[in-house]
Amino acid sequence: MQETNAGRLIGRADLDDDVVLDAVRARLASSGRSDDAEHLLAAAMQGDAAALAFVRTVAVPPPVARLTMPIQPLTGRPLRFPTISLGRLSADRN
Repeated sequence: MQETNAGRLIGRADLDDDVVLDAVRARLASSGRSDDAEHLLAAAMQGDAAALAFVRTVAVPPPVARLTMPIQPLTGRPLRFPTISLGRLSADRN
């Protein structure tokens, strides 16, 4: 059986449980609730829908890992777009 960390609940498996727990504490404090953060997080990890919905609203720090982008060489010949000069065309020319 795979053990779920708190970061996986909010789609950020890179986050430690302590980071998510601190974010839940901050969210509880900002909303004026006196619930126990550890109990709320445990309920969310056990599948409680209301607790999980609350945990998914917490603000967590941005990712620090660099995104790997593959290097894509530009191959082929350069494209040249034809240009049309409209300076000599006039509708009122006699």
